[in-house]
Amino acid sequence: MTLATDLAPPATALTGRIPYPFTALVGQDEMRRALILTAIDPAIGSVLILGDRGTGKSTAVRGLAALLPPIEAVEGCPVNSARPEEIPDWADVRATGLVRRPTPVVDLPLGATEDRVTGALDVERAIARGEKAFQPGLLARANRGYLYIDEVNLLEDHLVDLLLDVAQSGENVVERDGLSIRHPARFVLIGSGNPEEGELTLLRAARALAALDGAAEVTRAHLRGVAAMALGHRLRRDPLDEAGSTARVTRALAEHLP
Repeated sequence: MTLATDLAPPATALTGRIPYPFTALVGQDEMRRALILTAIDPAIGSVLILGDRGTGKSTAVRGLAALLPPIEAVEGCPVNSARPEEIPDWADVRATGLVRRPTPVVDLPLGATEDRVTGALDVERAIARGEKAFQPGLLARANRGYLYIDEVNLLEDHLVDLLLDVAQSGENVVERDGLSIRHPARFVLIGSGNPEEGELTLLRAARALAALDGAAEVTRAHLRGVAAMALGHRLRRDPLDEAGSTARVTRALAEHLP
């Protein structure tokens, strides 16, 4: 099936390339509907897209970026403030006029450090001018827009906790390197992941438990001891089974690993 259009969508901030049109995606109705709902009401907060490789997860997000309406923001404001009075005190913004810009859709790479995400001391400015200034991070850029994390299931745990806290509060707080910074960080958090990516935290955890117990080899008891924490997040929701994930894993172990 080929979909032709006279007007090419604009390039996105994620790749700098023209994305595959969102309306040209075939299938994945539930995923597309969820993304559209966040565009209608960003207060929904977040979407988690899980699917095998090649199912169009990243393509859908990048296509959505081209459909979002522009926002009005103070020219040069690092957090996309809608009005001059909302500009953070630390931001060196002299302009007060409003400009129209694309809704931010910011890509958070897996290798990003905490400083890159939250912002940190501007080392270059500190060395060159002897000034203590804040260098905004990805959360500042994503304010009033979207923050997209591909392969979110491979993201480091402490960054996941940080992002969930900021997404819940709508504010990024940086307290380190002599800085005490706050700025709004209201965004729709979209994470996509392939459940098959990443090595299962089960064999390694069982081996670590065996070492903790001083055992010479890994036994079934060690596997059973860590199975719930390693496998619970990979269970599919069963509306007919009200048991918690730990109970479900325990039942499966009793059946397959007596």
